[in-house]
Amino acid sequence: MKQLLHFTGDDSFTPFSLCMFFVVFYMFACWTYGIAVPSGLFVPSLLAGAAYGRICVMFVHYLDFPVGAQDGMFALIGAASMLGGMARMTISLTVIILECTGVIEWGLPIMVSLMAARWVGNSFNEGLYDIHIHLNHLPFLEFDPPYYARFLRALNVMSSPPTCVPQIAKVGEIYDVLKNCNHGGFPVIVPRSQDAAGGGQQPNLSAKRRSPRFSGIINRHHLAVLLQRKDFFVEKPEPFVRIPAGDTTLLYNDQYALSYRDMEGSYPRYPSVSDIQLDEEERGLWMDLTPYMNTTPYTVQEQTPVPRAFRLFRSLGLRHLIVLNRRNEVRGLITRKDLTPAHLKFCLEALSEAEKQRIKGYFHRDRCGSERFEDVEKKLIRINDNW
Repeated sequence: MKQLLHFTGDDSFTPFSLCMFFVVFYMFACWTYGIAVPSGLFVPSLLAGAAYGRICVMFVHYLDFPVGAQDGMFALIGAASMLGGMARMTISLTVIILECTGVIEWGLPIMVSLMAARWVGNSFNEGLYDIHIHLNHLPFLEFDPPYYARFLRALNVMSSPPTCVPQIAKVGEIYDVLKNCNHGGFPVIVPRSQDAAGGGQQPNLSAKRRSPRFSGIINRHHLAVLLQRKDFFVEKPEPFVRIPAGDTTLLYNDQYALSYRDMEGSYPRYPSVSDIQLDEEERGLWMDLTPYMNTTPYTVQEQTPVPRAFRLFRSLGLRHLIVLNRRNEVRGLITRKDLTPAHLKFCLEALSEAEKQRIKGYFHRDRCGSERFEDVEKKLIRINDNW
């Protein structure tokens, strides 16, 4: 790399040696990318781009065009453009190169070459890192939702029915919920027949409940810690009565709940439900989730447009977004996978014919240039081919 950037003179490199180096190094970089070795494309892209820049400046010299800079500057611009076309970075990569080389006066040409490399690359496909994110099916959310997300509501994309837990529940029921599903969070519900002080018959954990009222959400890891620490009651407790214990004590009883230090003391290795053993007597005891649940999570109504839910989810970095109806009942749960372009497209295709006709009428509302529904279908076909 030092030779490509700093060597000067007519006999420094030959066109044949540079072409052979560029072709062989570029092909080997593409061939070895992704194998289980500690390598990448950052340095290979710089080397291949520097060689390509040297080839270009040799061609300029061959045409007898005046060159007002050293050959190493063209090698630097070629290295930046090659790396920028691969990673699709502009400002950050410009700062990195300027900090490494110290040639502040060449900041503008480097920025222009990086922008040109990004524009040309975006006209063909996405960046290499974005392509690998899609190939690995990682639920990565872009900055803006897809344009066809405006035709969907939260009711169309949510996961339903959600697995809920009551705020006062049997130990065995909580254990079975953790054992039978791998969800990271659970909405906490309370039957409308019960008042804030409790009482009445304990609701079932099945999906079909009788008008349960949403109360909050609790993390899976916190439930596992409660089971491990055996925060149980013999008699059915009253909700919202206990207060968290202080940070200096690990004791808890009917008046004090586990402290924050107790709940997060197992981070990052929280207990697994398979490592927790309960006997029949413990399964019949009670658990009070009210001191540990989040009573004010972010929620949306079931008729909320997907773009609004998408921006709320992404801007706040949420893991769960609860969907409620007008009666404050849990209808579903939105996670990161529910907002990916592939899932949104699947939900759009799964709409009923009446909803599709409504969308079609929306596109035909303007006879003078509004986008037709057939054009949207063609765009969806192209998106499906890319995925």
